[in-house]
Amino acid sequence: MPYAHEYLIFLRKAISKSEFWQAIQSLARRGLLEKVQVGAGALFLLNPVFQQYIQSKSNPSSIKL
Repeated sequence: MPYAHEYLIFLRKAISKSEFWQAIQSLARRGLLEKVQVGAGALFLLNPVFQQYIQSKSNPSSIKL
C-alpha cells in the first residue's frame, strides 16, 4: 500500500514512543491496520478505505469519486 509508511513515520515523530505503540494497537484492534511479519521485523499496512479517508483529510482536493 503506498504512503502507509509515511503516515506512520509522521505519527512516530509527532508523539512519544508509548503513544505511538498505543495508536498502532488501537488501529489494529479496529481492523484499520494490519501487522505483517517480514523476516525479523514487521510491516504495518493501512486498510485501503481508512487510507483513502486519511488522504482526503490531508488533501481535500484529492478525493476520488
